[in-house]
Amino acid sequence: MDFVSKFSPFVQLDIVQIERELRRKILQWAEPRPAAAARPQVALPAGYRPIVAPAARVDLVAVGVSTGGPKIMPEFLRATGRLDCPMVIAQHMPALFTASLARHLAFDTGLDVMEGEDGLELRPRQVVVMTGMGCDGTIGARAFTARGFPVLVQSPESCVVGGMPGAVIEAGVSPLVLSLPEISRRLIRWCVPPGA
Repeated sequence: MDFVSKFSPFVQLDIVQIERELRRKILQWAEPRPAAAARPQVALPAGYRPIVAPAARVDLVAVGVSTGGPKIMPEFLRATGRLDCPMVIAQHMPALFTASLARHLAFDTGLDVMEGEDGLELRPRQVVVMTGMGCDGTIGARAFTARGFPVLVQSPESCVVGGMPGAVIEAGVSPLVLSLPEISRRLIRWCVPPGA
């Protein structure tokens, strides 16, 4: 909803200024708000059918994560486990913090999690964390759908902030909207090596 910048020039110098700013924001957000209007339903293109499964063996899982990511990703990664393909996580946070997030996820899950970097070779059973900002979730989902790849989206009502999955749904990409455990189960099923 709002923030108080930790990088403002006055942060180290004037704690009173931070207090004033914080009080003003808290009082502003404490005021009752009018009920939000229902979101309009987006019409899907004629003849549209959602892609319910990949046509071939999955060789990469791409995950777009926003505000609640650092909190839910350990649970999601533990539930998903070591997939037989690389997983790339685009976390909606400044690049400055992705290295510590990768270390935290590796420690918390026991998985091979590292910060992505230019030229990094993606390997099976490995997770790579990158930054992702703005509408890249919707743009990426649209690109995947155009190529015939399935798009799985966490149900907006189960998210800390439902804006990112909501944007994908409203864009008409029409992903499969699932709970986080359902997404984990589906990925496990799709990423099993042939003959296993």
